[in-house]
Amino acid sequence: MRTASDTGAASPPTGYWPAFLSLLEEPAEGRLRYLPSTHRTVFSLGEAQKRREALKAKPLNSRASKGEDALADRLIQGCVTRKLTAIHDDRGWLMEMLRSDWSEFEKFAQSYITVCYPGVAKAWHYHKVQTDHFVTVAGMSKIVLFDDRAHSETKGAVNEFISGERAPLLVKIPPFVWHGFAAVGDERTMIVNYPTTLYNYKEPDEFRKPSDDPSIPYSWQVKSR
Repeated sequence: MRTASDTGAASPPTGYWPAFLSLLEEPAEGRLRYLPSTHRTVFSLGEAQKRREALKAKPLNSRASKGEDALADRLIQGCVTRKLTAIHDDRGWLMEMLRSDWSEFEKFAQSYITVCYPGVAKAWHYHKVQTDHFVTVAGMSKIVLFDDRAHSETKGAVNEFISGERAPLLVKIPPFVWHGFAAVGDERTMIVNYPTTLYNYKEPDEFRKPSDDPSIPYSWQVKSR
């Protein structure tokens, strides 16, 4: 798992993945939630306890040698994120979204933009071949991933990312990982995607479930906190 470029580009500032663990008491759902700044991972109670014990037993230098924070291990296996930086001056601003010399880049096939209106969740779907690279370019979005891959180290995990104009982020989504997104607030959100394969009009690499499918342990409703 990587969260920064291997090519010498600036790494995210210290504290981007704050090293803290928040346990919320949710007896009805029985879940543990890990809450870094723009990212949240949800495990079932049993899975979370196993991962906490495994993390304690893991030598710290094995993570440090990879330049990883402890909580970065909570990302779904194969998912990679990069904090993006907007360069501002008195004329406006510019932001790079994906470069061929970034470690997240695999290959270019096409790009497209998708728009989501407030109150709508575009979910759930996954791809068997395609890898997605999401960047929210307008408004704020909630991008959510669920891992039910049988042999994944993070099977059962849900990642939630808050991304957009106020928190620009590149999210790389591997094949076979369920994902979807929704607008945050009362404005539409716009996401640019750089998939690694061309869209096949005759046989789309798209496999879907409804946004409220009970097999995925996530609710799109906003919860009062």
